[in-house]
Amino acid sequence: MLVDPARIEGDRAMLDDGDGRHLTRALRRREGAPVSVADGAGRAWQGVIADLGPPVVVSLETPVDVVARRPELVVVHALPEGRKLDDVVRRLSELGVDRLQPVISARAENRPAGDKVAKQLARWRAVAHAAAKQARRAWPLTVEELATWPGRLKELSAGAVLGPQASRPLGEAVGDVASAHAVGLGVGPEGGLTQQEVGAAGLAPAALGDTVLRTETAALAAAAVVLHRAGRFG
Repeated sequence: MLVDPARIEGDRAMLDDGDGRHLTRALRRREGAPVSVADGAGRAWQGVIADLGPPVVVSLETPVDVVARRPELVVVHALPEGRKLDDVVRRLSELGVDRLQPVISARAENRPAGDKVAKQLARWRAVAHAAAKQARRAWPLTVEELATWPGRLKELSAGAVLGPQASRPLGEAVGDVASAHAVGLGVGPEGGLTQQEVGAAGLAPAALGDTVLRTETAALAAAAVVLHRAGRFG
């Protein structure tokens, strides 16, 4: 279970109502049943249910060493249409991506402003948190503030930008990233990125294969390739 650090006091974790119902009703756990708990900040424990509540209380018995995985994978994704990014967030969170930065690009049709920005960020972060619970991640995917392309890519020296016109395969373009501190991966919207945007990222352009993928599919496939190259997946 992924528990807000504010709900952990000493050796006891108090689950929120949703997690408590899931544990006791869907999973049919009872007092004394084993439960794994993480706080989303790198701490984790093995524990047992001490009280069925509400709230359900877990007694934290054995700390578990959790080491941050390196290199960190940062996906900078241009906003796709509608709510497609919700699914991108969910899948990347399950896969183990560390950070996602949504950005507005030249050809992006989704351009939220004002209150819509805060609402979308809140929704994406809630999706990431829920997916992290399902995937039992000690650190959930961090959804960063909305920016403009190229966002954080210009800060990174390792990584690649996806482009259908690129000639180098992604695995070759990113090279040996196992020793890097962080790796960036740029993904454009449905209409793709302009040549100027690809150049502005400062990373090698790369292709995923012979087929044309939807932007949300490309993000997942590319992240899996980079995590594999980094020794973190597969």
